[in-house]
Amino acid sequence: MLKTFIERIGELGVEAQDDDLLKNKKRFLMYQSVLMSMGGVLWGIICLAIDKPGPSLIPFGYIFLTFTNVYTFLRVRKFFLAHSFQTLISLLLPFFLQWLLGGFYASGGVGIWALLALASSLSYTNKNNSLLWLLAFLLLSIFSGVFDAEFSSLFQTEEIQKPFAVALVLMNTTIVSLLIFVLIIFFVNENNSSYVKVKAAQAFLGESAKLSVLGQLSAGIAHEINTPLGAIRALAEENSEVYKGFMERMRALCKNLSDEEFEAFIFLYNESINNLTPHSPKEAREIRKNLEASLDQIGIEKSHFIARKLQEIQINSLNDPLLILSKNVEFKKIIELLNELKSLKINNGIINLSVDKASRTVKALKLFMHSEKNETNESFSLRESIETILTIYSNELKKGIELEFNPVNFNQLIRGHEDSINQVWANLIVNACQAMNFKGKLILNCEQIEGDFSLISIQDNGPGIPEVIQPRIFSPFFSTKEKGIGSGVGLSIVKQIIKREGGEIWFESSEQTGTTFFVKLKNVG
Repeated sequence: MLKTFIERIGELGVEAQDDDLLKNKKRFLMYQSVLMSMGGVLWGIICLAIDKPGPSLIPFGYIFLTFTNVYTFLRVRKFFLAHSFQTLISLLLPFFLQWLLGGFYASGGVGIWALLALASSLSYTNKNNSLLWLLAFLLLSIFSGVFDAEFSSLFQTEEIQKPFAVALVLMNTTIVSLLIFVLIIFFVNENNSSYVKVKAAQAFLGESAKLSVLGQLSAGIAHEINTPLGAIRALAEENSEVYKGFMERMRALCKNLSDEEFEAFIFLYNESINNLTPHSPKEAREIRKNLEASLDQIGIEKSHFIARKLQEIQINSLNDPLLILSKNVEFKKIIELLNELKSLKINNGIINLSVDKASRTVKALKLFMHSEKNETNESFSLRESIETILTIYSNELKKGIELEFNPVNFNQLIRGHEDSINQVWANLIVNACQAMNFKGKLILNCEQIEGDFSLISIQDNGPGIPEVIQPRIFSPFFSTKEKGIGSGVGLSIVKQIIKREGGEIWFESSEQTGTTFFVKLKNVG
């Protein structure tokens, strides 16, 4: 029941639309008011007990003023006024009571209770305001010390016994210290709780930003994966057709070839797979024409068909091994078999490349979507980090972006959280591309500065950031993009990530040159 009562007091004046920090300030005000009012009851009773009815009006008056202040606040909802008034009476009235009781010794240093006003001022979370209240407290303390003898002679009516005065000092010091400790612990705990919520919200926004990026690029990513998968399927089907009866044809051919002819066959096969020099259509036609003429000279039938097959597997002249095989009655079938073997070799190479491309895209997505599991810094390759994002965006970039990126400049190792840094590159690169409407030049560069740092720059030649909004570019939820395209959290999160990683981020922008974002990160020492 006591816990419920305390919670209800803390909720007085708290509104649903209040942020966590304002809620904490309001709760602090209520708890400080209640605790100091309990001190007012205590000192009101003490004043009456020592036959000081006049000074007792001060602690009892504090209770009345507190009740009036809280009631007014609940009616008009002016928190700053309520907070300031409560701090003011918490600062002044303890000193007034100390003076009326005859000074520091006679009152047991009751002015110590004004320290609660300082604790209250700290909850403003405004350094200038808190310093003003501290200055006021110091001036009142100095004033009390300078004129303590005068207060003693003016208001003390009888001798105060030393044990009683010491007991009052101990009581005031102990209770005030305890109350300040309780209030500060409360405020720290509440702020820590709010900080945890903010961190959770930031993490959620970060993951949402990732999902937003992937949502915008889903078609491109699907294309980057489906294209190699489609090639793999088509080539696999083609290979399946080639394999039908292939072994029977190969066995029959081997039976029909002499040792010399078999060696010639192997030589031609190796020559075909090792010759990867591309030819223009004009050059290919010239090669076929020369081959056909050479085949006609030695009396080969269907020379046009055989010349085309030879040119396809890049056997470009009538060499000695080809002359040896031309004497075989199955010469046409031998060339067709060579063509099939070369086709299988090429198809398998393309399949391997397609698998690698799909694997790189999946790996890049995995790295990008990886959720950070710990707070331990790690060493990672800056080059691989950048290339991960470029892989994800490759389909978008190739539509109209001229990319200038030299991987050699990015070979250093960076210390930090790789998945967070990946998110930085993703935001900056997609922002640059969107600024150019995915048609322009994107320049990625890196240089070493100050010995232990890398300076990464991401430059676009878009229209630039208008000067009037440049100061707000890193503000949360500020966006110049159309509704549904940007949430306004990307650059805010980027700045928080870079700050957490011990780096810096800034930008330069103009209508003539576009925008360049600079990111400074620490290298692995």
